[in-house]
Amino acid sequence: MKRARPTSRAAQRRAYLQDLASGWAPSDYRGGWPPRAAEAMEAIRRMDAGVYGLCASCSKKIPAARLEAKPEATLCVDCQSEREYRRAG
Repeated sequence: MKRARPTSRAAQRRAYLQDLASGWAPSDYRGGWPPRAAEAMEAIRRMDAGVYGLCASCSKKIPAARLEAKPEATLCVDCQSEREYRRAG
């Protein structure tokens, strides 16, 4: 039976994240959950806690375009860029 398509963007994001997280098991990936599945589960946890869409680093709102492109994002563009810069340097 085909699942009904969620109507709101938030419901669509949740459904996408649930599909992403449910497609894996810890045994599928050496060392535990694969990174994308773990990120999806964290995003669902953040939705349940009411903090989804807020940057985990600076608490600013994550732009809607970023969440559309990467629903599991936990950092705003500035904080993500800073993290990547520090890792590279």
